[in-house]
Amino acid sequence: MKYRQFIEDNFIIDTPSGELVPFIFNKVQRKYYGELAHDYRIEKRGISAPVREIVLKARREGFTSLILALFAADDILQNKPTETEVISYKDEATKQFRKRYKRFITSYFAKRWHLYDDKVIFVVDNGPELKLRHNGARFFCGTASARVGERGGTLQKLLFSEAAYYPDSDIMTAKEILEGTARQVDIKGGWVFTESTANGLGNHFADMWKLAQNKQSRYRARFYNWREFYTLDDYKIICSEFTDKDMIKQEYPDTSEEAFLSSSTAFVSGGALSQLVGADVKKKLYGWVELGGVNYIEQAEILKHYLMNLETDMPHDNFYAGIDVAKVKDKTVLTVLREEFSGLHRGGVQAIAIDSTGIGDFLPDWFEQNTRWYVIPVKITATQNDLMYRTLQAVIANRGTGVEIDSPEGKEFFEQMISLKMERKGGLMKVEAPENRHDDYADSWALAELAYVDINGLPISKERPRSVSVINELLDAIPKSELARESFE
Repeated sequence: MKYRQFIEDNFIIDTPSGELVPFIFNKVQRKYYGELAHDYRIEKRGISAPVREIVLKARREGFTSLILALFAADDILQNKPTETEVISYKDEATKQFRKRYKRFITSYFAKRWHLYDDKVIFVVDNGPELKLRHNGARFFCGTASARVGERGGTLQKLLFSEAAYYPDSDIMTAKEILEGTARQVDIKGGWVFTESTANGLGNHFADMWKLAQNKQSRYRARFYNWREFYTLDDYKIICSEFTDKDMIKQEYPDTSEEAFLSSSTAFVSGGALSQLVGADVKKKLYGWVELGGVNYIEQAEILKHYLMNLETDMPHDNFYAGIDVAKVKDKTVLTVLREEFSGLHRGGVQAIAIDSTGIGDFLPDWFEQNTRWYVIPVKITATQNDLMYRTLQAVIANRGTGVEIDSPEGKEFFEQMISLKMERKGGLMKVEAPENRHDDYADSWALAELAYVDINGLPISKERPRSVSVINELLDAIPKSELARESFE
């Protein structure tokens, strides 16, 4: 079946202004339909083709309308009844999708039979479910916040629309909705579409996209940037209407990596972090060591020798380290800051800040007993977490540390940083990784920056702090610099 020709010949669609016009594919829809026809041969195989798609896109490019039209066309021409399901992320969109699908069906029959009488019923409307009168095909459209993921039975066509915005609730998580509902489609056939704009990292859509992009799942990853649909003049107008400029990259990305850089609850935007990459500063994030397991004595020996080798290889440079200690499922991560030789310091490891919370309490004692380095035990309480990440916020805002991410560890560091969620409770900043994500790299970086501050003070201070306990005194002095004060507020 030539779906595109059928749709353009028979379907009516509403425009953003509310006008009803023939459904003529736009350039993005033409391109995407061509890919589906080529990769799955849907014109020949129909719903027997095992379509598995995940689409990352800019806003309002017409993917949902195209997929709804494909579903409607297939439903109309089936001799036997089929089951179709669409899951939206909010009630308003759910109502719009039902209305649009119903209009596709009625516009076809009205044109074919020349019947324009509203009393002629082509579709039986049962609220969330529509049933085609001539062949019994069923179309269900629900909202992700309801228990739609538990709807039983067998499906032939399935669409998850704006899946990155599905909520994780006490009723059901986004993962349960996406994976549970998809199991209702035969693995050897049927159509499953997942499409969305990005909503930061740390959600199930982002995880699905990463797997598909790395060819670790059967889903085909498709990305459509703003240039595929909008003109440069359109884009300039769109940008002028955003107050939060970081969100432009998420809503109207140019690359798939850029799409995940922004989130309204993120600790740091990808744009701000990207400005540290390749920055021409003397202090740089030199590297990471990641260790699995909980054999802390072995880990301590490995980390000690790694740092000693740095001192041997670069005897004139200063090093500051942060160690986040593994707790059960996560990993021990060492982050090292390297301060290039300036002729003013003696060189070597200047300080190590080590997570001493709970199980990690062993490592600071070991390093104090087995090395000559200055060791700073840090119990990560709510107050300490606030201090660590306010310091890190100032470093990022003032571009105090250069970053390189051209390594597997660098990419993991970048993803963990971007996925961090921030909220404020009782005047304290709370920063943590979302569910099913980690913050080992982020915490170890924050600890390394604390080690640097303990020796050198904050950028605005000329006094050398005596210990971590006096950093709060430095925070009180922040009004000496307007820029630094804004970074901490």
